[in-house]
Amino acid sequence: MALACDIPVFRFALDRWNGDLYQLHVAPQRLLDFKKRIPDSANAEVVADEKLVGDAAELWFPTLPNGAVSKSVAWSEAIDEKTLPILLNSPIRTEIVQRLCRGDSGVWVLLEGKDTAANDGAARLISVALRGVEKTAKLPVMTWNDPASAPGPGPELRIGFTMLRLDPADAAESATAAMLVDPANHGAADPTQPTALLIFGRGHVLVSLRKEQLAAANIQSASRFLLGACSCEVKEEHPGWDLLMDADWDARLQLIDEQRKATTTEPAVRPNVTLKPESIEIHGSTSAPASTEILTPQPVWPKVGGVALALAAIAGIWLLFTRSKNTTR
Repeated sequence: MALACDIPVFRFALDRWNGDLYQLHVAPQRLLDFKKRIPDSANAEVVADEKLVGDAAELWFPTLPNGAVSKSVAWSEAIDEKTLPILLNSPIRTEIVQRLCRGDSGVWVLLEGKDTAANDGAARLISVALRGVEKTAKLPVMTWNDPASAPGPGPELRIGFTMLRLDPADAAESATAAMLVDPANHGAADPTQPTALLIFGRGHVLVSLRKEQLAAANIQSASRFLLGACSCEVKEEHPGWDLLMDADWDARLQLIDEQRKATTTEPAVRPNVTLKPESIEIHGSTSAPASTEILTPQPVWPKVGGVALALAAIAGIWLLFTRSKNTTR
């Protein structure tokens, strides 16, 4: 069953959506060797492929949303000590991880084409569209006292989008560029024209906008989707695919959370976030005293003396009443 919650889509994904597994196909005799080289922090698994020999390898996209094994090959090359690190990570993927962990709602990646003017025009379009989103968008109304609707450990919740430009000709980013080609249309994209992709969560690609789709309305619509309340807990119901990332997300988010709390002396300010009135629970006053006057403790002895005098007076009255009664008898 899919449950609704108040957490924005981008933060729900960062908290809970682990990256789908890529399959690295290698020759059977290389299986054990490469299984040892793939770290647990990377969303990839090694598979023996009888059709491959020697150092030949293929990287397959993760399983499709309907559960079927993807037949789309993202990358194919001889794998060795030089190519394996490029496959597992790259400078731009490292930067994406850092930006998402610091609290960016999403990172737009402009996969450049061969037309420099078109690349620059697309970059300007994205930048202007994102500034419009940040000025007008608001986060969902949050129910902070409901554990099911509160973000997990990590950065402070905020609205923020950034952009990175990727040159496919950069050898260090060759595998990244291959993964940024939509697996549903792999090989159909025009490499001469720029493509804009929105990445969020733990490396999930939400949309891929080609030249004819690059419009401010589309950029803003996709960005605003990430700011809305998460509609369900089922990752497969959302469009897109994952990138291969070598990152221990849980450990990073926990460390960031601890660092943030250690440097925070006042309650965190959450921009554009308000609590639902009906969900507020008040346990004692949280307001400051109306006066800043310092109250000096009063001595106890005057109070004790007053009590003694009162008791003496009562005893005197009782004694007079007793004598008067005896005299009457």
